Amino acid sequence: MTALADASSYTVEDLLNTIRNLGVWWMLLLEDMPGANADPVLGVLLAQQQSLLRTFASAADLPPSLLIVRLDVEDEFSLASSLLRKRIDQHNRGASDVLLNQSLQLLHEAGVRVRSLRTTSPISGVVYGCFTSTGGVPKLAAEELVVTVAGANGDVQKTRKHHGRPWQALCLWSSEVVARLAADGHPIQPGFAGENISVAGLDWSEVRPGSQLQIGDVLVETNLYALPCTKNAAWFTNRDFERMHHRREMGISRVYASVLEPGSIKPGDSVVLNPT
Repeated sequence: MTALADASSYTVEDLLNTIRNLGVWWMLLLEDMPGANADPVLGVLLAQQQSLLRTFASAADLPPSLLIVRLDVEDEFSLASSLLRKRIDQHNRGASDVLLNQSLQLLHEAGVRVRSLRTTSPISGVVYGCFTSTGGVPKLAAEELVVTVAGANGDVQKTRKHHGRPWQALCLWSSEVVARLAADGHPIQPGFAGENISVAGLDWSEVRPGSQLQIGDVLVETNLYALPCTKNAAWFTNRDFERMHHRREMGISRVYASVLEPGSIKPGDSVVLNPT
């Protein structure tokens, strides 16, 4: 049975950073959808998101102009987090939890709609490898991942500043993309860039925000592209870690995914993109 992680499982820092990214999330979900603004279902969902943000801004005593989803610019809500820190603590965050729970549900419903509009048939691949780390990169090969809504058991982020939220439970990447980068002279291998699951056999440009993948008996939903950081510079010639940025090339980026149905994953398991 599918379920989204409840906001009560988020730390205050996780909650703040998720709210900051809501605008980017909506933009990436809808940007490759011709006529998305004219689609009645997506229009209603986006209007509901805007209404939630206005209500939240009022409850948190924030200027409403700080929390408006724009589909023409990839930008976090720039000032919201610094102001929010002054208004939220572990004992008084009801409005934030409501915003997060309802926003994640709206994004999930928008993903369902986007998948239906793309009308692409399910395509299959295979798990090339599984990887975990006790902190930092590279991640090391694992025989099996036991996956919960929090991520892979035994996998630890060295820093939680940009990682570790439930919508970042798993990091996915393509073994073919890694092989192509290696063939271009970059000293990279599967697991080096922090991916938990390396997938073979899929056209990685089809794995976008809002996609679902059935991986073994685990169902995941992709959310945002994983932004490159300097921790991965060693795997690229001239330390050009931005080579794997989604704005450099469609289908080059790692993606974060939330876990809708927990289970286990091991190399050789089937992977189905957008299963019916």
